Amino acid sequence: MLLLYTFVNGSEANHVYRRLALMACGDYIRNVEFQLALNGVVTDGKGTTEFCTTSIHRAKTNAEVRKMVARRASTTVTSRDRESDELRHSLRSVEQHVRWHRGRVVMVSPGHHPTWVDGAKNFLAGMCGGARVQALRSSGTHLRVTTVHQDAVMPTHARLTVNTNAIEQHLWRVRNMTPVHVYMNDDYFVNRDVAITDLFNEYGGTIVRTESAAIAGAKTGNSGLMTWADGVLGTNFFVTDELDLRHEDEVPAAVVRLWQQQDDALTLWDVEAVKEGKTPLPAVKAPNLRNAIFIMLDYAETSPPRSIAVPRVDTVDGVVAAYSSRTFGTLRPRFYATHAPFVYCTNMLRYFALRYQREFAQSMFLSRARSASDLSVPFLYNAFIMARPWQASPRFPAYITLRQQLKERQLRTASLSPSLMPAEPKAADAAGVGERQPHMEWPSQPPPKQVPGVSVEEKINVAPIELNNCDGCAPATMLVGPEKSECLFGKFSDDLRANDGFMRQVSQAQPLFFNVNAGLTKPEAADQLRAFLQELFPKPIFLENNAGGDAALSRLFGDLMALPVVGVVSYEEGVCPLVRSLALAFAGHHRGGVRVSVQRYGFGEVDATMAEVRQDLRYAQQSAMPAVACTYAAHVTVKKSRRGESLAALARRVLDAADKTGSSGVELPSTCGVGSAGLRVRGFVVDARTPGAPLRDMRAVATALAVPAQTLSLEDFRAVAVGPSEGDVVLVVSREDAEAKAVHWVNGASESDLLVTYPLPVEAYEDMGAEVRWVEWRPRAKATF
Repeated sequence: MLLLYTFVNGSEANHVYRRLALMACGDYIRNVEFQLALNGVVTDGKGTTEFCTTSIHRAKTNAEVRKMVARRASTTVTSRDRESDELRHSLRSVEQHVRWHRGRVVMVSPGHHPTWVDGAKNFLAGMCGGARVQALRSSGTHLRVTTVHQDAVMPTHARLTVNTNAIEQHLWRVRNMTPVHVYMNDDYFVNRDVAITDLFNEYGGTIVRTESAAIAGAKTGNSGLMTWADGVLGTNFFVTDELDLRHEDEVPAAVVRLWQQQDDALTLWDVEAVKEGKTPLPAVKAPNLRNAIFIMLDYAETSPPRSIAVPRVDTVDGVVAAYSSRTFGTLRPRFYATHAPFVYCTNMLRYFALRYQREFAQSMFLSRARSASDLSVPFLYNAFIMARPWQASPRFPAYITLRQQLKERQLRTASLSPSLMPAEPKAADAAGVGERQPHMEWPSQPPPKQVPGVSVEEKINVAPIELNNCDGCAPATMLVGPEKSECLFGKFSDDLRANDGFMRQVSQAQPLFFNVNAGLTKPEAADQLRAFLQELFPKPIFLENNAGGDAALSRLFGDLMALPVVGVVSYEEGVCPLVRSLALAFAGHHRGGVRVSVQRYGFGEVDATMAEVRQDLRYAQQSAMPAVACTYAAHVTVKKSRRGESLAALARRVLDAADKTGSSGVELPSTCGVGSAGLRVRGFVVDARTPGAPLRDMRAVATALAVPAQTLSLEDFRAVAVGPSEGDVVLVVSREDAEAKAVHWVNGASESDLLVTYPLPVEAYEDMGAEVRWVEWRPRAKATF
């Protein structure tokens, strides 16, 4: 079971710069990117007569850019992302009280790795180490935490965001996500020993913990409101409408058509064979992120009357009136979610991303900061898992599609009989919610009354959904109120006396879980919080850099980090993002040289550039956020590869040129397992080549370029022999191994797409005294559309 954290250090430089760019140029960037997506050109003068710059554009050198960003950190850091050591102590609480956990620990952040994690242990302990490390490995101690850049799970043009609701909607996309997982904010803590039955019931279903207070309202979210309470009411309206006022099989025809467009399995199947049970229902694929901006733009123009961005209010009285009618039965209350670890059935989150991709797309692209129109994942999950766990099955959308296709076919067959024609849609029943407007598209209405000879449900013979978390979700259990949920909500502020009161409350109540919503700004309040957490969780975890080092691991790690990195790309626009990605990949520890080779793949004298590929294939989309261009230090070189050269041959040639004696390399000791002991590592290779280059299909352009977007460990690499001696290898991390190795990459169609993720110069690889240059979107001199 994977343990998933989200973590933000508000003072980290790239995060600060992205916030500044969003504040100064957010509307400009969105306008340019939307125009490019809709029309292929920008027609209102942006990029030619109108430009948007940040205050950082006044900098003269790369070093001055970093200094100016550092000075601005104090103005962009909020109480939500101020670092007060909560994450370190949260992990300590897990290690202390959830000792049976054997799964991975993944942190999703805007690109920064916790500075207190020991680099040597985190990189090596999963495969190497003496008796102590081996004993820890067998006991289940966490020997690695992986930081994944949030951009790796977000669509290209939605990455410039501080909307945590939108980010949470995509966290299930973390590679190798387990069927159930625990999601924690960095300010959630485990206060007592947790049994597995505290997280799962006897059916394997997730335990849902809520506050005792019922949500006493429901209204359509207004994108102009940004309070958490308004967001809860907006999500409550959404789930009330979906779960209580609509039939469980009611899905708008536009959504079904969208599924069919996105998954050929829903159009190429044999309908009769599936209906009769001779062919199983296919598992519908999750939506492709690169289509998200088009989903949003289409929905913005053709959205049905119920759109989460429309400021229409439905009163509580109206909702209750609907419940009191015979049609809808009794009132189903919903409760505020606790601020405690969320135990999620992953397939339910996957279903949300498929079923509500239009609504999610609006949140991503129209709300770059949190707004009341966003759908809040904890409240969405709690409502659906208690009401309809079977909808999480990847086969459920296929069932809905099959049902609709059969119905449409039978209606066409019966169309000669006027009595079988569907009636025009009517306005909502008077007992409905407030002043709701009718849905005008017939297929999105509740199923019409059955007509003899036109029944669909009784003729479908498909395998039932299994509620086992691998198909549908297992039935969940809800624990309401602090006595049953054993959760305590807490806040820390600049009021030291109030903080003392909360600390006493934790000591007296001894909750199973508690949180600390830190709204503090004063150093003495931060010190008070650290002292409180240190008292509760004093024992450092193995991975902390002050938890007692391992001299052998440290020496080996230091030697490995001095080795060169060979990067391989297909297009020169991928070079700068690749070089900068190494800072996250090696968590800032690499100090060797970098040699990047640009692949020669064509047969002519000169290969097409990425800009020429985009122009030839008429691909206009690019990110419009300004970023600093790379100016490389002396130990970073960029050269063309030889035509037709294999990866091993290229690495050998580059390393031989860097090491004339051939004596450099690091031998992995006998304490390293999985067949790696005795290998002599000559360097690292980051294989970021574009599949299928040279590109001839516009559909491949959106993901043509890619670079790593997470911290790496030894097990993420594969050894490739390069000689000269037997056992001489390079350690390769590559795009083609991404799924097998569960390594996250961030992709895009241009250098500017990838520099949204890595916008600032990295001191380890760039000339900080060089004059600053900017990568900014500019229109082509002559449009070809």
